[in-house]
Amino acid sequence: TPNRRELTQSVGLPCDSDTEAEAAARVAIEQSGAAILLKRSQKGASLFRADAAALHMPAEAHEVYDVNGAGDTVVAGVALAMGAG
Repeated sequence: TPNRRELTQSVGLPCDSDTEAEAAARVAIEQSGAAILLKRSQKGASLFRADAAALHMPAEAHEVYDVNGAGDTVVAGVALAMGAG
């Protein structure tokens, strides 16, 4: 579950736009064999799997007291949704 900076550093490709993010994630998938859930800050998150089309999940802005654990919450929600089908 990398963020944009981590994925860019890992594969050496930018990932600001949807197209760039998908290209970078496809390289990471080839290298690791794992699906990539890319955390994209205000753009939300994108799920990339080798055998499926990219799934872009936009963020919805809210005022919050503390953002600690927000990424973990996203990962848990996506895992739950995938597990439920």
